[in-house]
Amino acid sequence: MASPLWLSLSVFLILAQCDDRITSLPFLRGKLGSQYSGYINVNETTGNHMHYWFVESSGNPATDPLVLWLNGGPGCSSMDGYLYEQGPYKFSGPEQDLTLLDNPWTWTSLANIIFLEAPVGVGFSYSDDPSQYNTSDSITAHYNHMFIKKFLEKYPAYQNHQFWITGESYAGVYVPTLARVVSQDPSIKLQGIMVGNGVTNWQYDGLYSSLLPLAYSVGLIDNSTYQQILYDCVSPGTNNCQASTNILENNMANIDIYDLYGDCYHQRPAPVAPRGVPPCTDASKATNFLNNATVKEAIHVKESITWTICSPLLNYSEDILSLPGGMMPIYLELIEKGIHILVYSGDTDGAVPHTGTQKWIKALGIPTKKRVWDAWVYPKWDGQQTGGYVTEYQGLTYATVHGSGHMVPQFRPEAAYYMFSRFLTGRPL
Repeated sequence: MASPLWLSLSVFLILAQCDDRITSLPFLRGKLGSQYSGYINVNETTGNHMHYWFVESSGNPATDPLVLWLNGGPGCSSMDGYLYEQGPYKFSGPEQDLTLLDNPWTWTSLANIIFLEAPVGVGFSYSDDPSQYNTSDSITAHYNHMFIKKFLEKYPAYQNHQFWITGESYAGVYVPTLARVVSQDPSIKLQGIMVGNGVTNWQYDGLYSSLLPLAYSVGLIDNSTYQQILYDCVSPGTNNCQASTNILENNMANIDIYDLYGDCYHQRPAPVAPRGVPPCTDASKATNFLNNATVKEAIHVKESITWTICSPLLNYSEDILSLPGGMMPIYLELIEKGIHILVYSGDTDGAVPHTGTQKWIKALGIPTKKRVWDAWVYPKWDGQQTGGYVTEYQGLTYATVHGSGHMVPQFRPEAAYYMFSRFLTGRPL
């Protein structure tokens, strides 16, 4: 017979979950399914309230993996992933129409996904102590770990699920640093990580190693300018180097750095001013949706917070990224531990270009397997399409996504869905 203590604890956990259960969602014309949104306090002293939006799998939530998704920045919200990338819905209609329809390529059909706004100060996440907005790579990894532990206490049915950490952009730092901490915690069943267009090491991800060769290859500068920058910037920081790189910057003035072949969106007035928006990015629908009073009530967030896609509050220190090798030593640690790793690059991204990513992976010194820059394909109604190119290393898979910008699930949703599905189930691309 169950003890009164166990019964009271079970009732408490159920009620805690019910408090965060989303029972209706304004503007929704799709299926609500089983979703939760609310806060988990990861520091009782300072009151660090981290906002999460949890979507249970529409497949088989009892057995499907548990996945954490993190957008980057540092300081940008994972609601970007929820609303524009691989979340359960897509905005539909003209600019001011906030209608949400089902996303046919949502990753939540394959996994239970937590969209976490981290660190505190991002999106709806906040601290009772504003000094907590002074943060760093190591602090973010610590509190993200605390969040996962407390999340699994709140949702104990997921404690034995396979756990995967995914993200893009500056989550190229968030993901491996968190994975290193979680891999030392036997209470969490970490299986693997998946990083898209991820910042890893500025030696390789910086202008001269990554953007410059990509910009030349896609015609943003001519050969003479390319050669002049290489000549003048043997010593970066000189006046000649600055003058040469100014040519590239001027040529890219109306180019979307996140999607080199896409249009640059120039901000127009909106009901809620889109502060903290990256260049050329249209975040107006998410901004208006998440600042709607009825939406805030439905997702149980603090009404007084004005949501922005990227936070103006953080004072962020790259204390781990700035160390020798950046994330590269952490990747070697994770490979040694047998953690499954997929690194992927949208090949039209100029923010964290594939050119630099290829270089740092090669610099890891890990041997390749049989597949080296081999085309991978995915099915469409009219036949197979080339998704990109894949190289398999010992302990790490690298893939490009053909024709995709920085946010791969947004720009190439079908290819991204296929890639995620194959990786999650241990099948090669």
